[in-house]
Amino acid sequence: MFQWLVWTLITFSRASEFVVWNVGQGLWTTEVQEHECWHFDLGGENFKMIGSVEKSCGQKMNRIFLSHWDLDHINFLPQIRKKHWALCLAQGPSNPAPKSKAWIIQGLQPCPSPNKVRRRFSGLGLKKSNEQSQVFESLISKALIPGDSGTKEEKTWAPRLSVDLRVLILGHHGSRTSTSEELLNHLPRLQMAVASARASRYGHPHREVITRLQKHKIPLLKTEDWGTLHFQNSN
Repeated sequence: MFQWLVWTLITFSRASEFVVWNVGQGLWTTEVQEHECWHFDLGGENFKMIGSVEKSCGQKMNRIFLSHWDLDHINFLPQIRKKHWALCLAQGPSNPAPKSKAWIIQGLQPCPSPNKVRRRFSGLGLKKSNEQSQVFESLISKALIPGDSGTKEEKTWAPRLSVDLRVLILGHHGSRTSTSEELLNHLPRLQMAVASARASRYGHPHREVITRLQKHKIPLLKTEDWGTLHFQNSN
């Protein structure tokens, strides 16, 4: 089985690639640019790919965007901080940290602005952890990273999305509680969906989600099958 996939049908800006790291059930995606890396969540089960991340980002400024406080989205950040990379916090979770997790971002300096990321939903004030997920769009790679945001929340933020989004990271790792029909209807130019999950253990992506993607003729890639996925500029 191939461990790397270079997808060349989607055009990005020069000197840029969007990477979905093979972390098992969890999420760590990175916009790798010439001088900066933008990390959208840093969590999961498998930290063995850190050498690859360091090769791409260890000598650059690293901007951190965190969707919410679930460990499978943030648990690698303490290890990254020990490596003394240049780090800054572009967007922390919008809701207050549980006492057991506040230390994870303590002392991280805020990033200078602006940047080419749009936050489409804050989750502020909602009660459940998944509901609190912030939703990010990368204006460079035209990727949508919705954390664990569910179908109820999708009704609020889906109408705000850019119509030219090309890559969708499946919400809640492909659980049937996310990636609704309504969301897909708001993504007319979507060319790819990605599941960062382990079907063999967690059942993600769920069959209902796969069926909806097939209905919309949207190809699905799974890190469980392909390993780390690199979406690169074709020029």
